[in-house]
Amino acid sequence: MGNKLEDRKVHKVMFLIPDNVAGGAERVMTSLCSEFSRRNIDTYFMTFDSESNFYPLDEKVKVLRLNAGTKKMGKLEKYLKIPFIELKRKKRMKQFMKEIRPDVVISFMFMTNLIGWKCCRELGIPIILSERNDPLRYGKKKRKIMKYVYSRADGFVCQSDVVKQICEENYGLDNIVVIYNPIGDDQVETAPVVERKKNIITVGRMIPQKNQAMLIRAFSKLPEEYSDYTLTIYGEGPLRNELEKLVSELDLESRVSLPGVEKNAIKNHRDAALFVLPSDFEGYPNVLAEAMSNGLVSISSDFPSGTAQMMIEEAKNGYLFSVGNEEELVQTIIKALSDEKNYQEIQKECVKLFDQTRLSKIADRWLAYIERVKEEFARGDDI
Repeated sequence: MGNKLEDRKVHKVMFLIPDNVAGGAERVMTSLCSEFSRRNIDTYFMTFDSESNFYPLDEKVKVLRLNAGTKKMGKLEKYLKIPFIELKRKKRMKQFMKEIRPDVVISFMFMTNLIGWKCCRELGIPIILSERNDPLRYGKKKRKIMKYVYSRADGFVCQSDVVKQICEENYGLDNIVVIYNPIGDDQVETAPVVERKKNIITVGRMIPQKNQAMLIRAFSKLPEEYSDYTLTIYGEGPLRNELEKLVSELDLESRVSLPGVEKNAIKNHRDAALFVLPSDFEGYPNVLAEAMSNGLVSISSDFPSGTAQMMIEEAKNGYLFSVGNEEELVQTIIKALSDEKNYQEIQKECVKLFDQTRLSKIADRWLAYIERVKEEFARGDDI
C-alpha cells in the first residue's frame, strides 16, 4: 500500500464534512478516512450534526460531532438561528482542532470549507479544500466568498481537468491538483453476471439537478418492443411526490418503481440492462464510475464539468447524450439495447475504469499531496 510507517510524513489527518448521509462526497470522504485509518494514520472525521452515519467507517476512525446540524429545522427557524449556529460550529470546531493539532485538515463542501478555513487560519494548521460539484452552479454571492476563501487555502483538489480550469479562471486558484474519486473493493462485484434483467436503473437524490423526470418521460417513449422493460429509481428527496405523480400520469405504475435509498444499490443490481445518469450538472458522479466498474452498460448526460467525457468514450465503454435532450436520450437507450454485439464489448471495456480509480491508488495520490502541502506550509511556500 505504500507510505510505510518509518518514512511517512503525515501521522494525523482531520476530515470535515457537514454530515454522513447518502451522497457522493460523503462516500468518498468516508472511504478515504477508513483507508487512512487502515494504514495506521490517526484519522478524525468531523460533522456538523450529531447522528448521521449512512456510510460505515473503520473502527479506528475517531468521529467528532459538533452537534450543530440544521437538517431538522424548518426554513424560518433555520433563517433565524443560522448566525448563532455558525458561531457555535466555529467555536466547537476550533476547540477540537486546538486539542488534536492535526498535520493537515481536509474539507469537502462549501460551509465546512468556509468554517474549516477560518479555524485553520487562526490556528496555523494547513487545510486542503475540495469542490465536489460544478463550481459554476453557485450564486453570485457564494461564488464571491469561494473566490476569497479558496484562493487562500493551502491546497485544493478537484476531480476533472475541466473543473480545474473553471476554478483557475473564475476563482483565481493556482494550487489545484486533480484526483479522481475512489471506488472501494466493497463497491464492486467482479463475478460475471449470468443473466441480465430487463431493468434500467438510476441512483441519485430526487432533486432538480438529477432530472429523473426526464428519464421517466424518455422511458415512456420507448417503442413497443421494449414494453417488458422496467425502470427503477433509487434515492430519496423533495421531488418524490412530483415523480410519483408523473409516473401515474404516464400510466407507468407497473413498470416504474421508486424504492428509496438502498446501500450499494448499484452493486446489488449490477444485473440490470442499463444504468442511466440524466443529471443537468455534476461534479464527479460516483454512481457513474461505480456502475461502469460493476460492468453496467451506462448512459450519461454530457454535463459541463467534463467528468462524463473523461470516463466515457462514446460507444466504446458507454454512451453520452446532450444535457436535457429527452429525444436524444430515448434514441441512446434504444441504441444501447439494440446492438447486442457492441453491448457485450462495452461491458468488457467499462470495467477497466475500476483499475484507474481503485481506492488504494487514489489514497496514495491523496497522501502524496497531503505530504506536499504539509512540507510547503512548514516552509511558508505557496503551493
